Amino acid sequence: MKLTYCWWHYLLLALILLTGIGLRFYQLDKIKDYYFDEVYHVPTAKMIAKYDQRAYEWHHSELRDEIQSGAFIDWLHPPLAKLFQAASILFFGDNSFAWRAASALFGSLLLIVIYMLTRIICPEYHWAALLATGLAAIDGLSIAQSRIAMNDIFVTFFMTAGVLIYYLYLQKNHAGRWLVPLALTCGLAISSKWSGIYLLVFIAIWEVGVEGIKRHRSVGKILGLGCFLASVSLLVYLLSYFQLFTTHPSKHFIELHQQIFAYQLHLNATHPYQSKAWEWPLGLKPVYLYYNPQTKAQLFNRPFYPGWLVGLLGIIGSTILLGSYAWQWCQLKIPKNTKCRPRWNTQKIRDLSFLLLAYYCFWIFWCFSPRIMFFYHYLPASALIWVIAAVIATIIKDILPQRLKIKQKGTHA
Repeated sequence: MKLTYCWWHYLLLALILLTGIGLRFYQLDKIKDYYFDEVYHVPTAKMIAKYDQRAYEWHHSELRDEIQSGAFIDWLHPPLAKLFQAASILFFGDNSFAWRAASALFGSLLLIVIYMLTRIICPEYHWAALLATGLAAIDGLSIAQSRIAMNDIFVTFFMTAGVLIYYLYLQKNHAGRWLVPLALTCGLAISSKWSGIYLLVFIAIWEVGVEGIKRHRSVGKILGLGCFLASVSLLVYLLSYFQLFTTHPSKHFIELHQQIFAYQLHLNATHPYQSKAWEWPLGLKPVYLYYNPQTKAQLFNRPFYPGWLVGLLGIIGSTILLGSYAWQWCQLKIPKNTKCRPRWNTQKIRDLSFLLLAYYCFWIFWCFSPRIMFFYHYLPASALIWVIAAVIATIIKDILPQRLKIKQKGTHA
């Protein structure tokens, strides 16, 4: 599909990207100490940069050789995000900018992925990709998580990129070209955070529910794809622990994961900023990441509520639209050959279903998590909100002229 837009489109895109990048990098080194979960991630990233074997050990107490008290080793999460942070530390030095530069970079790259995904799904509308990218650029949750040395922005980037690559994989004659990148992206997402497995869940549901039933894809092809994605993902996951395998015996890898499972399943801790998954789409309980009692400076991942409202209306509207569409088809109220059937519904409904399923897979499974949860766990799902809102806007633009035309004909009659 050839996508050619006029010069003003690229000028506006450049302004949006520069704004988004500026909001993520501006005064990134302003806070010189660790804040929030940086007390876990940064010390571990510095250990990885020094090839310190303690980075993969769970039995250490509070670290006494750190710049502030309350610092511990983050052994609970896969190491890929910390590997990127360690590379930044090796390149820029051990300073507050280096701790967070990798997060800001991936937060900026996320904007490009959102733009590309929207542009490919809505190629006929110049403004749709700009709308989605602009809303994402000023989203407070995305900005805050791009300015802190945690792993959520990394898993969000890879999960969103996975949705984009899988969409390209599903296009005719493109499957072979995108199969390996898709498998690698799935592995990188899981290697950043275990919640990256929701990307594989989304692909599995779409393959069985749509490609298998509607497009009659054989069971063998679906199982073959699943085995390939799972195998490559596992390989990438193991490779992310390459330092562990060079500093510890192989059984340590198994023991480490036993400790992770035990901790996650039996943790009874509470936190003043913890929240339930159902609260996240409403942005009801943002997390205060930093507070300085002397200067009264505060940093929290509160969303930009006007944009958040647009995204929420997009989710609600798309859910109602798809529900109505499914009900009408079940009741045979819209026969396949009828002239009143909207011209856009086949491809647009499929694309919207694709995005909405990904959104719900990235969010709804958190409702069953046994551990305490925070607003920033919603970040991978929220990245798709802006794309869905843009697609809904294009559908509305398609529907209104048809409705007005029908109404005018009825009036003249």
